[in-house]
Amino acid sequence: LDKTYAYAQAVFYTHPLSAGDLVYEIYTESPKAAVSRGMTVGATRKDVTDVYGEPKKQDGGLLVYRASERAGDPALCFELEEDAVIAIFLTTEQI
Repeated sequence: LDKTYAYAQAVFYTHPLSAGDLVYEIYTESPKAAVSRGMTVGATRKDVTDVYGEPKKQDGGLLVYRASERAGDPALCFELEEDAVIAIFLTTEQI
């Protein structure tokens, strides 16, 4: 059974394995949480593309950045509403 760990700044989703839980997604809607290049909730689409370039995939209000297309490799995603980031998540799930 998958597990969810919810904290004030982020939610962690995991798959249980015999050696311990494997994190498959980290999700935040908090402007206090930042990704490694400083992007936070509240940033604009232009802020994101200035730092990360154009996304590998764009689906409506979702910008998806992947280092590779191999199954299981992580994707950094920015969810937008009216051109502003409302959520950021890192996932190994296929998007």
